[in-house]
Amino acid sequence: MTRLGTILRTARFRAAIVFLLLFLVLTGIGLAGLFERSTRLIVEAADKTVWREAAMAEMAFDKGGRVALMVHLDTRLAAPDAPVFRLSSNLGQFLGGNLSAFPAPDTTRRNAQDWLIFSTGEGLPIRARLFKFSQDDVLLVGYDSSDIKTQATNLQRQFLVTYISLAFLGLLGGLVMASQTVRRVAQFDQELRRVAAGDLQTRLKLSGSGDAWDDLTAQINTMLHKVETLVEEMRQVTDNLAHDLRRPLTRVRVRLETMHEKLQAGTAADFTNEIANEIAEALSDIDEVLNSFAALLTLSRLESGAADIDRAPVDLADLLEDVAALYAPVFEAASRTLLVTPHNAAHPITALGDRNLLARALSNLLENALAHGAGAVALSLCENRQDRQARFGVADGGTGIAPDLRDMARKRFMRLEASRATQGNGLGLALVEAIARAHHGRLALGDASALHGAGDAPTGLLAEIILPLAEPK
Repeated sequence: MTRLGTILRTARFRAAIVFLLLFLVLTGIGLAGLFERSTRLIVEAADKTVWREAAMAEMAFDKGGRVALMVHLDTRLAAPDAPVFRLSSNLGQFLGGNLSAFPAPDTTRRNAQDWLIFSTGEGLPIRARLFKFSQDDVLLVGYDSSDIKTQATNLQRQFLVTYISLAFLGLLGGLVMASQTVRRVAQFDQELRRVAAGDLQTRLKLSGSGDAWDDLTAQINTMLHKVETLVEEMRQVTDNLAHDLRRPLTRVRVRLETMHEKLQAGTAADFTNEIANEIAEALSDIDEVLNSFAALLTLSRLESGAADIDRAPVDLADLLEDVAALYAPVFEAASRTLLVTPHNAAHPITALGDRNLLARALSNLLENALAHGAGAVALSLCENRQDRQARFGVADGGTGIAPDLRDMARKRFMRLEASRATQGNGLGLALVEAIARAHHGRLALGDASALHGAGDAPTGLLAEIILPLAEPK
């Protein structure tokens, strides 16, 4: 397809042609009306000269009769703009003027306004009227209408040239606009081909005009940035997933190979307890992998909005007490201290949400503190009545997370170097944040030293879930 063919097929050119045709139709109607009005004004102006000449001739006749009229006619005929005069008797006898022969009746036409239209012997078109001054004095006053026809023809030619020029300019403007569209689309195509080839850092160039094309370009660049970010995150997720799942799967393979070798050697009966332990540990590793995939599935459903959330008023203080009671034996077995910071509120702190999901989020924070933190761990709860927000979370006594690494710690399968040697799948904080967002809240990471109200407040990481308070009934 040629470039011209591409231009002619663009929607912008077709729209320009439609508007051009509509404009030409309206302009044609307007020019036709203007031409008709202009021609009529020219004729009316010429007709007025006839009435003026007749009035002056009648004044001369009233003053001195036929003799004075003849003198007046001779004077007017000497002027360069002399009209057509013919003074005749009642019987048509020529008495004076510059039109000696009266036109024959079969070549004369009288219109509805009593104007006589005829041609002289020389072929000049005349438009005239008859004025009767007495029983025997009739004066014909007219003018050469060829000038009017010439003016009308010139005016018509000018209008036609204007009309054609407008059509040409409109067509040229449509081609220019369409060519701009084709050029921008070609530029988009060239740059997006690089994106399709794998260069996700490519961005479309802005023209700087601030028009709709620049708005579209900015939106596409935003989309490309998001695509690049998602692809990079997917690569990181894949790398981290492969790294985290390699260890339990490798352990399962080694244990199965060990059991297979023992069975091949015929010594399985001597190592029944040992094989049973190997099987139990292999099942534990498989459970770790399955838990990772289950957490990943839950996270994906929450982030996509496909998860079913049973929203109901949840007493957060009661929730913290239940979760603390559940994890108290776990912390005791690990020789760790679990503190519950009272919220000191005279009324319940209630949020609207799914109690099971909120309990799971809080459990994830406790397990993170148990696995990666140190010392005492505190459960806290407070509210901000002015902002209509509730804050509850976990503070531990570990080293915390540096501020510049906190956004990274929220990502899927993202495990910081300090936690690489510990168990886990790297989905804990990502799942907590997804649950918080599903409840129109957010996850805040900070320093545990900001926690107030606990006597032995930890000084490590403070992870808080911030939710909107339920509206009072």
